[in-house]
This record gives sequence, C-alpha cells and structure tokens, in this order.
Amino acid sequence: MHVLQKPQTIYYDVLTRNMVAIGPRLRRQGRWLLVVCTREGDAYRVVTVMDTKNPDRIAERRGEKGRWVRIWRGACTTTQRPTSSTYC
Repeated sequence: MHVLQKPQTIYYDVLTRNMVAIGPRLRRQGRWLLVVCTREGDAYRVVTVMDTKNPDRIAERRGEKGRWVRIWRGACTTTQRPTSSTYC
C-alpha cells in the first residue's frame, strides 16, 4: 500500500497505540486515505482504512483532544523510512 510506503503525515494514536499514515489516493484526485496500522515485529498489520476529502480536519480534531500526536510530516520521494530528522 503506497500510503504506508510514502505517507505525507504520520500520527501516533495514544489511546490505541496505533500509527496513522495519511496520504493521497492514487486514482481518485482530491481524496485521501488514513491507514491505521500497528507494527508486529518487522511487519505492519493494517487495522482499518478511511477514505476522506479532508484529512486535516480529522487530524486536527484528534490532535486537539490529545489523542493523535504528529510524529512525522513530509512527502518523501524515496522509500526511506522517516525519522525525526527526515523532512522531505
């Protein structure tokens, strides 16, 4: 799934301890995917996927409540894994 490989933004859900990767859909312009996943060893398990027009609104509300914490932002053009010092 391309959103997990090249997310635009990644959040950490402090309630569920899941990661939330946000990225644009490839075939539907103006639509975004929010992929909720958890890490199991070296692999990621997708918990759920949401399709939305406005991911910023969802993330903003969850951030205001203290539920989601943004841990990375940027659109990388490589397959490198984002770190705290990597902003593409």
